[in-house]
Amino acid sequence: MTQAMETSVRVEHFGECKALLESLLQPGAASLVLDAQRGQPHPVEVMQLEPGERISLDVTAVPELLGPISRGETFSLCGEVDGAMLQSQPIAMLERLEEGGRLQFACAYPQWVDLVHRRQAFRVDLRQDMVVDVLLRPKADGEPLTGRLVNLSLGGCLVELASRQAVELQPMQVLDGLLLRFPGGQELPLVAQVRHMHS
Repeated sequence: MTQAMETSVRVEHFGECKALLESLLQPGAASLVLDAQRGQPHPVEVMQLEPGERISLDVTAVPELLGPISRGETFSLCGEVDGAMLQSQPIAMLERLEEGGRLQFACAYPQWVDLVHRRQAFRVDLRQDMVVDVLLRPKADGEPLTGRLVNLSLGGCLVELASRQAVELQPMQVLDGLLLRFPGGQELPLVAQVRHMHS
């Protein structure tokens, strides 16, 4: 029996954060966890995202949240995205919103979110002395980008690129091709999509 392992990834890239937070706009997708009550999620509705500025939330389903939040208690937004658990950095209320008797408020827009993945597959971290070159082809007619393989699992891999090359990639971009070149001369061509970017 394979034991599931949890791995956490902090996502700070603005575009990727935006895409992940947009998934919380779906009805029933978001919950709120007060920092003082870790582990106790409360259902909330994300009404509107203003990327980089603020998020509007509705807590009418759980009116008792408004008291501690109005007093300045910080909280995190949570939800499930593509099988991973998303949790925002701790944020706080900016102002109360008047909306036809609904309990709504605006809060700060998080600068980062954590994604916690439960893995069924083992991930191999490559030793510093084991160099596996990687060729990424973002577009069929473009020049390939060259990088170094950092880790590898059945579900994906982590590739290290020079920052001047990484700017050519976007989160969720489907690559025209990815080629791993192992030290013994073996090559492994793969179909790949950019999932996360770290600086």
